[in-house]
Amino acid sequence: DKLTLRTFFELFFETVWSLMEGIMGARNTRSFFPLIATCGLVIFFCNWLALVPGMLPATESLNLNLAMGMVIFITTHVVGVKTNGIGHFTHMANPIGTWWGWLFAPVMFVIELISHFARPASLALRLMGNMIGDHKVLSIFLALTFLIVPIPFMVLGMLVCTVQAAVFCLLSMVYIGLALEEQHHDEAH
Repeated sequence: DKLTLRTFFELFFETVWSLMEGIMGARNTRSFFPLIATCGLVIFFCNWLALVPGMLPATESLNLNLAMGMVIFITTHVVGVKTNGIGHFTHMANPIGTWWGWLFAPVMFVIELISHFARPASLALRLMGNMIGDHKVLSIFLALTFLIVPIPFMVLGMLVCTVQAAVFCLLSMVYIGLALEEQHHDEAH
């Protein structure tokens, strides 16, 4: 078969679906597939647009990346509260689940709170930094070399663009998956 626009989208969506099933389970995949697949497509196409000489990727801007990171952050906590109720927040204060864990609860809560608030910034800054770096390297080599010499750098740029979309999606799946499973993890102890 040849790669057409339709087969590309089918392959893309099948890959995202299978990754999500492995991380989040089949039931949760059906619920969160539109969100994760949309983020993946936006990042993927914005990143690949930068491979066209003279074009800048939208993911090089903190605005788009932070907006997507905040959507994931809000989704994670809404789902966590919806699934686990107040247990979503008590888990942050006492992830150990033992009586002596309550002694460290205030400190653990502050650490976990900082960790959760850092997630959208981490998603945004990681994507932005990698895309700025990739774009700068690619533009330098395109300016310094002839037409055929930059082909290996273009291939490397394609790989970086694809990997960055995958990393954002995988981290988003993990964050949402953790919010969905906190209560079950505590019950196992």
